[in-house]
Amino acid sequence: QKNGALPTQNGREPGNRLLAEARIARRADALIASSPTEAAQLRRYLGAKEARTHIVPCGVDLQRFVPLPRGPARALLGLPEDTMFILSVGRVEPIKGLDRLVEALAALKAMRPDLPVRAIHVGGAIRAESLIGNGRGYAPEDFASPLQRAEVRRVLRLAKKAGIADRLRFAGAKTQKELTAYYSAADVLAIPSRHETFGMVSLEAAACGLPAVAFEVGGLPQAIESGRSGLLIPDGDAAAFSRALLSMWEAPETRARLGERAQERALNFPWSAIASKEMVIWNGLLQNRRPPAEDIPNGSYPEGAPLREAVTPA
Repeated sequence: QKNGALPTQNGREPGNRLLAEARIARRADALIASSPTEAAQLRRYLGAKEARTHIVPCGVDLQRFVPLPRGPARALLGLPEDTMFILSVGRVEPIKGLDRLVEALAALKAMRPDLPVRAIHVGGAIRAESLIGNGRGYAPEDFASPLQRAEVRRVLRLAKKAGIADRLRFAGAKTQKELTAYYSAADVLAIPSRHETFGMVSLEAAACGLPAVAFEVGGLPQAIESGRSGLLIPDGDAAAFSRALLSMWEAPETRARLGERAQERALNFPWSAIASKEMVIWNGLLQNRRPPAEDIPNGSYPEGAPLREAVTPA
């Protein structure tokens, strides 16, 4: 499904990986999906058994991702208070839909040409010799892989053609501590992805009180409550996406309400609770694979013994 969502041949998964994933899905004792959507895709596209597929959502480190005061966070990033700051976070590849963010920025400029806007994308490996700290952003040649360089070049070319190149910059990968400052300083998190299994960044942003605007794809409806913790837009509707982004700036009371609800929702996904859910699955597997004690010399499990078929724990 990911390959079918891509706008170009770049970033497509190779055939040997797809075959390997199918083999794993059919033979694994247990598969963990992050959302009901992903679980359904594992069954539909890879032949996974429903009884062996478990749903455990992603978690967020609530000790690390906490909201910072907006003013100091903006000052740290060199962003003025009177600028609308749109944040995008993720890998630099076509599936993340950064070209669709360009479309939304162009539509936003058409609606409000006088509005000061800056969109910053955080993510992507930068070559050691290109690392900078002056906030001017990275050029295509600064990225570490050919795929990333090609994607940044493509997106910036589209931005220049749309007349919004001055509104978009690439900041490269950041530490989680730095990322917390970005989430706290932004007005909205934009997720223009063509596909997401869950949308981990929406949870990190939510923990910092930042609501998201996302296209309704993949598992994002499980991560974002549309109208309560963020806004979900019909897939590919750039005009609606841009209007939703603008609403976060023009209606600060709505943004505050969504941000508060997003932070409350993030409290349901702490690492400890998610780890406990996974432990239930692992314990079920271990109990199911262990033969009777009298069959195990010295009480140790014989190396290389075959796994028995796993069952879904109650």
